[in-house]
Amino acid sequence: MKYRQPTVAPPGVQAWLQGELEGRGIDTVYARTVLSLLLQPDGPWDLPARRVAAVECLCSAAEQKNSIEALVDELCRRLDNHLQSGKAPATTTIQALERSPQELAQMYYAAFPALSSAAEEPRRVAWDGRRIIRRHEQRRRRDLNALRDSPSSQGRFITSGAAAP
Repeated sequence: MKYRQPTVAPPGVQAWLQGELEGRGIDTVYARTVLSLLLQPDGPWDLPARRVAAVECLCSAAEQKNSIEALVDELCRRLDNHLQSGKAPATTTIQALERSPQELAQMYYAAFPALSSAAEEPRRVAWDGRRIIRRHEQRRRRDLNALRDSPSSQGRFITSGAAAP
């Protein structure tokens, strides 16, 4: 099975198309399909056939079909302008691959900031068994010593941390 190369659409054109589709009540997932139909250079169809396929694709998803052809015509015009201006569509992919992991991490944290604005302070982990057991034993010893030393507990037998009558 032969897999097709993923097409890289100009980000401005893709964002514009997604906004237009959303405004018409069409799911924005169709933007990627339509752009891949129009930008695939080695496909079996010529440009008019690709345009017709894009119109049919969007018409199948749209409730109002009257403005779909105008939308596809505008999309073709924008793609032609972008391709004629000398910008290679794959430059965004190359730029994304050249970024360092630190830059990618900064971009991630800029896009998804922490929920609290205060600096995170180290938190205790509630499931650290050794610390919990140690604290429990210290409290138990302290409570037992306090019970033994109290004047009201004289003559009482102490079992497992509780005074018996």
